[in-house]
Amino acid sequence: MRVMRSASTKVHLVTLLEEMPVQETIDGVYQLRDDALPVGGIVVNQIQPPTLPEESLAAARAGKLTHASIERGLVGAGVAASVAKKAAPGLALEARRHAERVDLQRQERQRLSTLKLPTAELPYLSDGVDVGGLYELAERLKDQGFA
Repeated sequence: MRVMRSASTKVHLVTLLEEMPVQETIDGVYQLRDDALPVGGIVVNQIQPPTLPEESLAAARAGKLTHASIERGLVGAGVAASVAKKAAPGLALEARRHAERVDLQRQERQRLSTLKLPTAELPYLSDGVDVGGLYELAERLKDQGFA
């Protein structure tokens, strides 16, 4: 316990921007503080940045991202009209889900900010974690003051 309570020791917590992991992190911070253990910071893992502009997120969130507008965008990008018509409903659904995910991440990020601890964010690596990914994550931690 002497090592754990040492001035050179800090307990860092890792979480995801989802309700249960954030609540567990908040609870963990309070428990560590109650046990007089030094809390360092929080690393938020697997951040997924918005892939749509805010106006499109707002439209998707409100159910106003119409199939016709999606079809027009796809055709404008060179997709065949018949393919665009078939793809539009699924893309509208995915856009709404994406907007909900963005909102959830914002809400959970706000909850974590109430702890007033240093926080680093790491991206979701869609190709999985390999040596290159580890170097990328390490560099991001370093850039955010965690290394």
